[in-house]
Amino acid sequence: MATNKDLQKRLKEELETMFKDYRMKGEDGESTPFHFYEGAAPIPKTDEDPTFIPYMVARTAAGKVPDDNYGFTTARALIIVATYENDEAYPSNTDVLQIIDKIIERFQTHPSMGAYTRTGDIEWTLSDEDTYPYFFGGVELSFILPTIFREDEYA
Repeated sequence: MATNKDLQKRLKEELETMFKDYRMKGEDGESTPFHFYEGAAPIPKTDEDPTFIPYMVARTAAGKVPDDNYGFTTARALIIVATYENDEAYPSNTDVLQIIDKIIERFQTHPSMGAYTRTGDIEWTLSDEDTYPYFFGGVELSFILPTIFREDEYA
């Protein structure tokens, strides 16, 4: 069934497919595949715990259900991207911007994702905080979900 939770899961699976061959620098300096999460990334319990960077999070953030049998049910989804780069000579947000561009291209050229269809504007952002050597960005997408219609027991 096409639900908000399922949208989040499906978006994570789409990111896994899109970026399965991508590798970025991890905190250990080694080439590392992306980690993918639904809802939120794990929080390290101690300073020695790994941060799972690089990662992407797929999160359903909000939605709207029409009050009548007309209109569409919509959901807003966020994709959060986190990378690591400690080389000061390397442009810091380059990796995040390339990933954002790939996500935008995917959903502009092919807005359908199973039962879900992207609609409206695509918004993106970069973190404006100084988090060196960690870099963050995000993409906001809206999707149309199949609408559940009210039943008329007297019809």
